Amino acid sequence: MVKVVESADIFVLDSKHPKKANISGLQKDWRKHISTSKFLPTVSQPDEDNMRILGEEENVEQLQAVKNSKLLVKLKINNIDLKTVVGHSGGISFRKLPVACLPLPTGIKSQEYWAKWKEFKATTINLAASVSQLFSANALLLEYLQDWWDSTYKFSMEKNWTCSNNPCDTLPAIVEQTSKVVTEWHSSIGKKAINILTDLFTDNKMLQDKIVKWVEDTCGKKGEFHWVYLNPDAPLGMRSAFQSNLVLEIFSFHLKQAAGTAIDHGTPIGGLALCTAAMEHALGLWANGEDPKKKVAEASTSNSKK
Repeated sequence: MVKVVESADIFVLDSKHPKKANISGLQKDWRKHISTSKFLPTVSQPDEDNMRILGEEENVEQLQAVKNSKLLVKLKINNIDLKTVVGHSGGISFRKLPVACLPLPTGIKSQEYWAKWKEFKATTINLAASVSQLFSANALLLEYLQDWWDSTYKFSMEKNWTCSNNPCDTLPAIVEQTSKVVTEWHSSIGKKAINILTDLFTDNKMLQDKIVKWVEDTCGKKGEFHWVYLNPDAPLGMRSAFQSNLVLEIFSFHLKQAAGTAIDHGTPIGGLALCTAAMEHALGLWANGEDPKKKVAEASTSNSKK
């Protein structure tokens, strides 16, 4: 479980045994409660139980801790470089191999075991989202992997290992494949943030000048982060931080990836930080009113002709 240390404004991990998952997040029909505004829909007050991380009354320490964590994420959102936690003597890069290298049995029950791998992935994302310093999540994998494996599968890691002649390669292979899950999760959040804005501008048939003006109004002055709040113009303490439609939509995308986790590792404060950092970055990419994906495609085409 993640707790706030008020004197230091940081989050630390509680060493208590994790409890069974009870994923909190958006209601399935949350989109039905959205009302239309000029450009961007707003969301009605979320259910307190479902959105307890995005509480109505902002706690100053919690808000600052999320901002600090978000800044750490922002520094690396463009250049994720997660190093392998475990080395091995065989020289095999299991991270580059397909997920089929995992030591899961073949045969009539293979589909059942691969379905459980989805649960394993969700548990990994749940852990990664629970730490305040997201890019240190991989360092925690060794501490949890064996317990996850034992709770998900009823056989040893080494029993069905076939990718090398060394059974000791089994754990590094699982660590590297699990590490890849974290990397893909980071990447998917960044892409989703861009797609949310792309769909918004496309659905509202907004041209470049209107997009530029909308982004300016949505971001506010430097350091204001209007888009984070449900009511950015309300008095301090009544703005409903992290309850804007942009935050809710991208955070719901994260919750879908963490759904089905076997173990709940606590409040997803890091997941919220990643989502807000990704959306802030996406707004920056759209600041000139041009589709960032088209710019990348054009640059790639131009380079290929050289």
